[in-house]
Amino acid sequence: MLGEGLNISMFVRFMSGLAVLSILGTTWAAAANPVFGNSPSSGQSPIAVNDCQFYYRGNLLVGVVDGVRIEYTNESRHTANLIAFLVKSGQHSVVIRDVGKFSPGVEIVHKFRKQTGAAIYSPLFSHPKVTCRAQEVHFVDGTTWRYGQTPIASTVTIGRLGLILKNADDGVTIATIAPGGPSELAGLKQNDVITSFGGNAVHTVQDIENVLSITQAGAKIPVSVMRNGAIVTATVVL
Repeated sequence: MLGEGLNISMFVRFMSGLAVLSILGTTWAAAANPVFGNSPSSGQSPIAVNDCQFYYRGNLLVGVVDGVRIEYTNESRHTANLIAFLVKSGQHSVVIRDVGKFSPGVEIVHKFRKQTGAAIYSPLFSHPKVTCRAQEVHFVDGTTWRYGQTPIASTVTIGRLGLILKNADDGVTIATIAPGGPSELAGLKQNDVITSFGGNAVHTVQDIENVLSITQAGAKIPVSVMRNGAIVTATVVL
């Protein structure tokens, strides 16, 4: 039987053979101090990992690890175009990035190969165990989910500003502006990309909501937006 130390040693040799999978456009990269905490069925992730295991060449007595097989489903309502999986065996881990178009509700099975194989002298079913979970998911509408977060809504209505905002690749975009509302009165326009709000850099709508949560009505908030390639500043009165 293999001892735990030998299993880990095998996984280190397995990691040394990580390669680019050109067909899937998939790469492997070392993961730094991963933290596991939720199960795939906990509802925290938009990607449910249904199965994750090493696959082998050989027989039950002597096998060579060829890679990792991940079976998963996009359980969100949006199509994803990049999924990063954190794969762990023993104390070792890697991140696998799967690039493509992953539609909601479709179960996907991908094999992630490596270039070299380390022989495993393992009787019967004593092969090392492997676990997988989604670490980061990018969607075609520009939103991103990361482990520990709930999915970011693609559009968010902020009544205090008179705006409907959209999370996009280039930042937070004004999708709709209420006529006569505080933002229009301040000179903001549809399709402006908000870069700063209340003196804080803006990357998602949550950054704006964080400022509003500690700001009283009547306050004057400086806002910077990108418009036609130039930065425009304004002051919104709540």
